[in-house]
Amino acid sequence: MFGFKSIPRVLVASCINERKDYCIDKFMEYVLSFKYPNLEYFFVDNSANKNYAKKIREKYGVRVDYVSPKGNKNTEYMCYSLNRIVKYLRNSYCDYLFNNECDVFADEDVITKLLCHQKLIVNGVYMMRSEEHTSELQSPYV
Repeated sequence: MFGFKSIPRVLVASCINERKDYCIDKFMEYVLSFKYPNLEYFFVDNSANKNYAKKIREKYGVRVDYVSPKGNKNTEYMCYSLNRIVKYLRNSYCDYLFNNECDVFADEDVITKLLCHQKLIVNGVYMMRSEEHTSELQSPYV
């Protein structure tokens, strides 16, 4: 595949939080339906307590670690959460990391599209079309 000697293993990992529960079912269906043959899943929950991590773990059968936000600024517990993903990646047999926000959805073959470049690091910027002006692109953070 793409000139690789074997099919690279990809870690699909994201930070999740009960504040984004409105889209978690759609997100989990999305990542669990990726059309790539060699995936591993890992999520880090940074909600107010461990209950949300347990709920996601039980509902979807995926690995979810918990990082407490208590006493930390948003940027600090997000850093702790992302560092937990990096630590997991380093201790895994994965070759690549696919990480995105749990309210961002790309094509189901996004991993294949990114890997076809055969680079150590590939990044994609997600843009969405404005519903009012279909010819204009806007950032999902607008």
